[in-house]
Parts: sequence; C-alpha cells; structure tokens
Amino acid sequence: MAKVLIATDGSDFSIAAARRALELLSPDHSFTILTVGASGMPVSGLADPEGLGAIPDLTTADEIQDQLEREAADAAERTREALGIEARVRVERGDARAEICRIAEEGGYDLVVLGSHGWGILHRVMMGSVSHHVLHHAHCAVLVVREG
Repeated sequence: MAKVLIATDGSDFSIAAARRALELLSPDHSFTILTVGASGMPVSGLADPEGLGAIPDLTTADEIQDQLEREAADAAERTREALGIEARVRVERGDARAEICRIAEEGGYDLVVLGSHGWGILHRVMMGSVSHHVLHHAHCAVLVVREG
C-alpha cells in the first residue's frame, strides 16, 4: 500500500485534478489531503499613502492568520468530501511549494498528486509554479494533472 499525498487548494480545478488522479490509482492506498494556507500579513499600523494618518486597526495579524487557517482547513475538507475517500486531512502554513515537498519527505510519502493550470512560462516567471517546483524538488514520485 502506497502513501499518497494529495495537495489541493480546494478549488474546482484542484478537486477535478485529484479526481482524475484517483481514477489512475488503486483505492488500496493510504491518502492524505494537504492544504497549505499562506502566512498572513498584519494590516494594522500601515501608513496612509495620502498622509491623512494611520489606517485604523481593521483586524489583528492573529485574526488574519486564524482566517487563513480556517479557509485552508475548509478547502481540505471540501476536497475530502468531494473525492468521497477515506483520507487524513492536514493543513499547514507557509509557502505551498516548500511545504508540499517538506511534508512529502517527512511523511515518507510515495507519491504527491497535484494539479497544474499550465499557464506557461510567463506566469511561472512572474508568480512561480507550485507544480513545477514540486516536480523538481520532491524526493518521491509526482503526478501532475494538467487542466483539460
């Protein structure tokens, strides 16, 4: 039985990619669904660009982080429910590219599954590509499911 790490952001595309991957895999595997939430940035105390004074505290950094973690947990659970499989759900915080590779290695996973929009080199250069990074840095096999 192989250990399979399904990386998702909870989007329809990400869920569709995971579904396609499951069509190719045996149901006998052990599945973990991973969502990585970005680290938040505090918005309090930012300078007003118009010089009218400080922006009032709209929320604290902790509240932003809590919201990001709730959204990541919801995305992972939404994926698990949509796939209809027995799976462990794991939520991490940080850069998705690095965290997916770290979790895959630390957890001794045999396969990482993730989707790719296939937006091309300009997007990769400007924004970075999670699937491209994981494909080249994960210690285990990687299944990238392309859109369409």
